[in-house]
Amino acid sequence: MKLSKQTLEFLANLNNINKSIHIKAAETTENFTKIRTKSTDGNLYGEVDIPEIFTKDACFFELNKFIQCVKSMGGEEAEIEFKDNFANVKNGKNSVKLVYTDPSYIITPDFSRKRSVHPAVLEFSLTQDDMKKLLDNAKILQLPHIQILSSNGKIIIRAIDERLPSSNTYEIELKDGDLDEKYVIKTELLTILQGDYTFKITENYVDLMNTSFTDANLMYRMLLEENGE
Repeated sequence: MKLSKQTLEFLANLNNINKSIHIKAAETTENFTKIRTKSTDGNLYGEVDIPEIFTKDACFFELNKFIQCVKSMGGEEAEIEFKDNFANVKNGKNSVKLVYTDPSYIITPDFSRKRSVHPAVLEFSLTQDDMKKLLDNAKILQLPHIQILSSNGKIIIRAIDERLPSSNTYEIELKDGDLDEKYVIKTELLTILQGDYTFKITENYVDLMNTSFTDANLMYRMLLEENGE
């Protein structure tokens, strides 16, 4: 098997959520492999569909080592064999053997359950340019919180430091409307690939669906902060 450049980018991004990963073998009825992961504290979840078909499970305690070994062997040109207990990455006469870890050592989503779906209280979209500006300015100004709230008849998304009575802010007007409460997520949870996104806000979490990679169904779920009142 060879992994595409895009699949390697997806894996590198999921590595930001959890350094370890358990890739489950593809369902026999599907023509893709769904990769799912979650953070060790359970606040962030990510999933993506890749076109490569995994016929066996693969468990990497340090996913980045696997990614870097594949890149060192030519990236998209590397030949990868996923065995029962290890992966073999090869290019010509050179090869690397990466032994799997015990799945019990990895914090994973519950693979036996489908992702739950709750009613949305708000949905909106942000372009790649708006997402980049929001996250860039949150980083520049060191703003640890992202709020979704209404102000003066407008629904806005705002980067802010909620711990400070008077904080620098960066905000984007989304649309006309009023919300009964504000919703808050930690900026650090937005370890996402660049692209256009649809936000779905529920009472407990925010779903972000990347609409730039439509075939990949790349999405993230992050828990809301309890102080978003």
